[in-house]
Amino acid sequence: MDFANGTLFINRAKGNKDRLIPIDETLTDILRAYSDSMFKDGQADSYLSVGNDKKGRSLRASCSPSWAQKNFRVILEEAGIDLLKVLDGERNICLYCLRHTFAINSFRKQDIKDVDDSRVTPLLSIYMGHEKLKGTEKYIHMTAESSEDILALTAAYSKSLFPGVPREK
Repeated sequence: MDFANGTLFINRAKGNKDRLIPIDETLTDILRAYSDSMFKDGQADSYLSVGNDKKGRSLRASCSPSWAQKNFRVILEEAGIDLLKVLDGERNICLYCLRHTFAINSFRKQDIKDVDDSRVTPLLSIYMGHEKLKGTEKYIHMTAESSEDILALTAAYSKSLFPGVPREK
C-alpha cells in the first residue's frame, strides 16, 4: 500500500499479473487506520495482510487467493450473511462478485452522468487490468438490480403505449 499516492499494489493477481490500483481517499484513510492499529512498527507502506510463518508467528506477507477466499467467508459469516445453496456450476457469493459489482456500478455511475460508453469502457478495462476490451464487456451487462431507475422510467414511458386489457365480467 502506498498511502502517499493512494495506490494499492497487488502482487501476482489473477493471471499472475501485478496490478497497481488507485483507490479513493476514503478507502486510503480506512486502510491507513487499519495499518496503524495492526502494525505498530511505523512502516507506512507495506503489506496490508497478515500471514503466518511455518512456526505460526504472525508476519506481514502476501497471502494466497485461497487464504483470501477463506477469510472472505469468515467475514460473511460474522456479518450474518448466509451463503446460498446453489447448483453445481453456479457461483455463490465470492470475492469475484465484488469485482463484478465494482465494474457494473462504475459503468452505471458514468451512464447516469451521460458519459459515452466508448469513453468509459476502455478506461474501466485498463483499471481492471484487462488486455482487451472483450474482458471488460462481460461485466457491462444491464441487470434489473443495477438498473431500477431505467426500469422505472421505461415503465412510466411505456404505460401510455399499451392499452389496458379489458377484464371479463
